[in-house]
Amino acid sequence: MTQEDFDSVSNGETIIEFKHVKFDYPNSNQHVLNDIFFSIKKGEKVFLVGANGVGKTTIIDCLLGLYPIDKGTILILGKNLEQIDPVSLKENFSVIFQNYIRYNLTLKDNIILKEKYNKKKFDDTIKESNLNFLVDRLSKKEETYLGKMFIAGEDLSGGQWQKVALARSIYKNSNIFILDEPTASLDAETENDVYSLMREEKKEKTIIFTSHRLAFAKMADRVLLIENGTVAAFDTHDNLMNANDHYRSMFNMQSGWYD
Repeated sequence: MTQEDFDSVSNGETIIEFKHVKFDYPNSNQHVLNDIFFSIKKGEKVFLVGANGVGKTTIIDCLLGLYPIDKGTILILGKNLEQIDPVSLKENFSVIFQNYIRYNLTLKDNIILKEKYNKKKFDDTIKESNLNFLVDRLSKKEETYLGKMFIAGEDLSGGQWQKVALARSIYKNSNIFILDEPTASLDAETENDVYSLMREEKKEKTIIFTSHRLAFAKMADRVLLIENGTVAAFDTHDNLMNANDHYRSMFNMQSGWYD
């Protein structure tokens, strides 16, 4: 699965498909995913919604090949996920999980990891992820070691570490972005900046994201509502507000926090 494969597909064409996917944890009688069926288009912004434990993160884990599915098929660019080289698969996803990794490396190395260093790209990433203030205050700027493994290392707050994880994903700039509750340590204003960035600056990218703040559903092209391990609905926010009682109730319950 190469960059040329993605470039050959036009925006609006299907690039991800779940076909009757079933997944259960080993030695468990509880169905985690049961007959999951949906498709996502290139360039589409999809918001996964549902209560805790309904299978949102499991869907993402299965898409990334982290969990082998029990039944069904997952297709990326029409290719069976099981037949895609794992290295190629990872190269085409930029992922931020809520439980991100804190590397005891320099700020620069935390962001670029194995990617080729490009100063302009790096500086643009720092700006996009709102890390300018952090870089300015670090003793050795981007060459400062982070964490406390090294004597000269400088530790960060949870929110700052999370911004570094965001910058890492932005710098990688893969074809598909996944943000699975990536902003739990950020204040509401910064969280809004993160999702606005994904929406406005990454218009050409396919983005799948989750958040407990349902207000962000308005930023999505479509909302994938998961209930009890199945797809309850997959439509625009406005259509779901008009036609789906459960979704409307969930959304209105949170909107009341701001009244």
